[in-house]
Amino acid sequence: MPAAFIQCNTQQKEPLMKTEKQHFLNLRRLPARLSAEQTDWELGFEYHEIPLLVKANLLKPLGKPAPNGPKYYPTCVILKLKEDEAWLNKVCRSITQTRRLKNQGAKSDPDKS
Repeated sequence: MPAAFIQCNTQQKEPLMKTEKQHFLNLRRLPARLSAEQTDWELGFEYHEIPLLVKANLLKPLGKPAPNGPKYYPTCVILKLKEDEAWLNKVCRSITQTRRLKNQGAKSDPDKS
């Protein structure tokens, strides 16, 4: 494509999609297990929402990882869940409820900063 047709936004501080994320999403075959970051890329959630899904028993990491250790998720399960509308609705409700409770707690306790 000629350079004249490429649109650039010089005001934009971050690229539209990180190169690593774009490369991952364009893989023909995914690895057997996904990290939390790769899982959020595949499902379309935010990185900080993955632990919320685990806590709500909507997503289960492989093995029995240490609480502070890296978590991996089976690709075959992630791809099935990605297509399950009922599961996606549960996840969205859970995330919304968690945010609502967190925001209510922040409003009710003015001493927290």
